[in-house]
Amino acid sequence: MHFLDAVKAYKAGALRGALTSAWVALAYDLIAKYRELSAMGDAAATAFLQSWDNATAAGDVAKLLQLEAGILEDATANTQVVNRIARTHLERLREDRHRCAHPAFSAEADLFEPSPELVRLHLVNTVDLVLSQEPLQGKAIFDLYDVDVQSPGFPTAYERILDYVEQRYLARVRAQNVRNFGTVLAKSLLKGVPAQWEPLHRKIIPSLVTVRDRAPQAWPDIFAAIVRLIEISNRRTGLAPLHSSLLFRISGLSFKRRHGQPCRRLSTTPSPPPSPTIASLLVSPSRNSAQRC
Repeated sequence: MHFLDAVKAYKAGALRGALTSAWVALAYDLIAKYRELSAMGDAAATAFLQSWDNATAAGDVAKLLQLEAGILEDATANTQVVNRIARTHLERLREDRHRCAHPAFSAEADLFEPSPELVRLHLVNTVDLVLSQEPLQGKAIFDLYDVDVQSPGFPTAYERILDYVEQRYLARVRAQNVRNFGTVLAKSLLKGVPAQWEPLHRKIIPSLVTVRDRAPQAWPDIFAAIVRLIEISNRRTGLAPLHSSLLFRISGLSFKRRHGQPCRRLSTTPSPPPSPTIASLLVSPSRNSAQRC
């Protein structure tokens, strides 16, 4: 509705009104995206909305103006709804909106007169950078997964974990955060951090497999990060890459002794068939099948 007002104002030649309405449309759309993210468990979005709703209920105009002034920074740093490049363009819209709406931002008798080209640029940026974008989760994915993987509601069956992680953590997450997510999972297997994930490798390994198989565009970067982690570990321990028992011990499932000795289980309790190890994620299918215990 507000963006339609901006378009109507532009067509009528009310260029300052068009910029003002474009900013209002942007702010309202960000609030709507925050509500969707909050429903998905994003703590940063929930915190911002709580402040916004409390100020609205109390009629605290000063607080609302403060929140509006900082919404682009919050959307970039906290919820990551807006990336840093987009923020640069949108900050220009905010500044031009101030020049249009507040005489104090212009010299006396020298009102800001935006050109039609400038207004069109801001309208296009508003649509391309915010209105047309889905509310994708940012770094909140890590906090959500940390709580989720430790809860009894997290699936235990291998195939169910693949579907669950894809739908909950990959479907509506920014590409950069998918790469970071996969790297964090691999690091937890190789370095045992965070400590609370140490007993949960049977959930974490299928989660990493999900990233490999169902977000393949992110896997090359994750693969490179895993190799770097292994190389660092090898330099510190002097173990050979991929064949060292360290990798298999860290996986929490099985390990292969060096010099071709057979594998043995780390746990004596009955368990379902093992998930892939971290090492098996780094080799080709044919090589993996040849090395399978």
